[in-house]
Amino acid sequence: MKLKRILTVYLVLVSAYTSASEYRLYASDYSVKTKKENFAAYVLKDNPCITVYEFKTGKSVQYCELGNKDKKASSVHGDISLTHLQRDYPTAYVVDLSMWSGDVTFTVATPWSDLSCTIDIQTQAVSCE
Repeated sequence: MKLKRILTVYLVLVSAYTSASEYRLYASDYSVKTKKENFAAYVLKDNPCITVYEFKTGKSVQYCELGNKDKKASSVHGDISLTHLQRDYPTAYVVDLSMWSGDVTFTVATPWSDLSCTIDIQTQAVSCE
């Protein structure tokens, strides 16, 4: 029985380490008062896109494209409408991530400039400057 308990604890610790070791950046709206979180945003080591997870529904939305998809640009350089985290990695990548008042804010480093971006969780709209 003791061996079974030790094995169970070991497996829980290994699975927790494996899960935590997969994240490069993580932020949530955790409340100290309620000891709950409604949303979390994260970037995995093997996926440069930002994923927003809603705990209540178990749904997640992945954000790779930054800017206006409909905008036609004549130049790739400096045009945020053409920045795509999956396609442009490792040239463009998320360097910080935080969550404030229902928004995910992050910075994307690119060779042409740093982009300050926000995801509105409710509308799922992404805006960058």
